[in-house]
Amino acid sequence: MEDVTSLRRPDDRGQLILVTGLAVAVVLVALVLLLNTVIYTENLATRGADVGGRDAVEFENAALSGVGGVVVTENAADHGTAEAATENVSEGVGRYADLLERGYLERATVAELSNLSVAEGVTLRHGNETRTFTSASDAENWTLSTTVGEGELRRFRVDAARDRLASSSSRSFRIVLNDGDDVWRVFVYREGEDIVVAADAGGTPTKACSVTGDRATFDLTDESLDGGACSFDFAEGIDDPYSVEYRYGGAVNGTYSLVVNTSGGANVADSNFAPGPDSSPYASAAVYSATFDLHYRTPRLTYAERLRVAPGESE
Repeated sequence: MEDVTSLRRPDDRGQLILVTGLAVAVVLVALVLLLNTVIYTENLATRGADVGGRDAVEFENAALSGVGGVVVTENAADHGTAEAATENVSEGVGRYADLLERGYLERATVAELSNLSVAEGVTLRHGNETRTFTSASDAENWTLSTTVGEGELRRFRVDAARDRLASSSSRSFRIVLNDGDDVWRVFVYREGEDIVVAADAGGTPTKACSVTGDRATFDLTDESLDGGACSFDFAEGIDDPYSVEYRYGGAVNGTYSLVVNTSGGANVADSNFAPGPDSSPYASAAVYSATFDLHYRTPRLTYAERLRVAPGESE
């Protein structure tokens, strides 16, 4: 009987190895192609989601900026009644929303602002640059607002001329927050050519920042001086509600303004203000904040949010 093995030619083994190697190579190439396809698909999906997400964020930022701009602009108009302030803000937001939505509709995107509601407020303003920061009846120590709660005071800006400022924190102009038990104070005075802002929570004033110049603007709720950061821990140690008071108002002249949320419970000390913008200081109706629904829809993304805008509110 013949040996079967002896009938197999030597080159058969080589062909078998070659075929097996080719088969393995084909399998490896297929796996690589499959893996690359999966990676490409995931990257494309992620990139697509990011693009849609970025567009939605862009729309939200434009809505917040635009509505906030309408509120600030209308509040500068010295409205005589809360109804007039509310109506003008509502109409302004409506016009802005129409323009914004139309631009996105051209991209085949449904982007909407709706269900606007506003919180009423009052702007307390002093516009006579040569007059000191005394009350309408010329009191140096007086109250601007009472029962101010968290989130009920914003855009508190003071533009002070250097020449009239006291030369030290002693008997210098100061803004006082008083909750009945504790006080927080910010002082404005001069040191040579500098205007200085200092603060304390019932102790010794600590210098927070200074700027050289004939006048400077500092923002109490934004904690800034002439646009630069000025960290003085606004309302540190103060509980709600609190009053906003001026001390030594005769030691400064310039302008100031602030907005309080009368819808939230803050009260204005009306007797300390003039009846209208022809005299300083005076109070005018304003919108403290605006809240609205935002909807953003594309074939691949749906996003909705309830947003609130209160420009310059302390956090």
